[in-house]
Amino acid sequence: MKSEYKKQVVRFLSIAVEYGACLYIFFWLFDKGEGLRNVGLYGAFTAWLILAFFKEIKVSFHAVSLAFFLFIFSCILSSLFSIDVESSFMALKSDVLKPVMIFLVISTFFDLRMLMRLGKVICFFGIIILAMGLEGFLSGRTDFYYTSANIFLNADKNKFGFFAGLIFPFFLLFFASSEKVRTKASWGFTVIWGIVAAFFSASRSAMGNILAVIGCWAVFFSKREHRRKLAIPMLALLIILSLSFPILPSPLRNSILSVPQHLTTFTYRIDYFWFPAFQAIQKRPVIGWGYGNNIYRDPRPFENGKKPNWKLTGGLHSTFIKILFHQGIVGLASYLLLLILSLVHLFRILRDKTDERRLLAATLFSIILGSFIVNSFLLSIPLERLAPIAGMSAALVERKTL
Repeated sequence: MKSEYKKQVVRFLSIAVEYGACLYIFFWLFDKGEGLRNVGLYGAFTAWLILAFFKEIKVSFHAVSLAFFLFIFSCILSSLFSIDVESSFMALKSDVLKPVMIFLVISTFFDLRMLMRLGKVICFFGIIILAMGLEGFLSGRTDFYYTSANIFLNADKNKFGFFAGLIFPFFLLFFASSEKVRTKASWGFTVIWGIVAAFFSASRSAMGNILAVIGCWAVFFSKREHRRKLAIPMLALLIILSLSFPILPSPLRNSILSVPQHLTTFTYRIDYFWFPAFQAIQKRPVIGWGYGNNIYRDPRPFENGKKPNWKLTGGLHSTFIKILFHQGIVGLASYLLLLILSLVHLFRILRDKTDERRLLAATLFSIILGSFIVNSFLLSIPLERLAPIAGMSAALVERKTL
């Protein structure tokens, strides 16, 4: 009787973990929904703690998880030696706690089926985000850029382009894994929609992200029997982009045409953000100036040097330079280690015989490469964006029973 009761409790807690994590992920990228995000996350983590306490979850850390927590350690270390310890620890509490919780829940609990269901949750809210961008584009409220401007998601072109690039590989995942013609056609439409949204956002980092993802999948589908699957939506996309470009609003068209010029100069970022940051980094290269965005606004790191333009938003406009400034070489090395180990281990899974596992590995590989390497050169990406993807990668790589 006790055994049957225990099974029911474990089953209830397991459902609470998965559904809570899915609720958190559904509202993950929206401006609104903080309360529901917290309910999902804290509910999932509480259930996870109970299961772990009664040894229903085997918590073991391998390469990807260790690299993630090494990066978290670098955040703590830089806070301890910060020029403003109180501010750094306040930022640490608000920025790091929730990403650690969702990483633990996903990486140690989710199996392949749960990961695939989580991927569909991402696709579902991704379609909502793309629809919000379409509404903003057609209404003209976003100056005819494909971005969102409403109470649920107010995103500039770079932020919206990042979201589109982050979601896009999951559309590819379910397009490639579906077998029925109608289902494949539906997912093919979302693939094309995702690419169009990223390019029409006029975000150069998003364009680089999408091209990196397409390149990864082109290599993955290099076998003859897979080429047709990739060629049909890509051909349709090229036709749509070619036909629609002449009728685009002039601000969007000019922004897209100016991409080569901006890719070769980066003058704006170098003058206003990167050069002052590198001068400051040379003074404290090992552990940085301290964790938290307020440290960047402190004039002390920039004494006797060029000051950044604090009136402009977006921080340091590069994740790598941001980490180097705040957490030094220790932080940057641990961050790069996390990304590289994730890519290496995911690449090994691409030879797996299980199609879903292999396709999910390709999805996560392309997201890390596109969203968190290519995009990170031009955008400052918060840890809360990376943690769920890192958790999914760790779950896929480290849980051998998947």
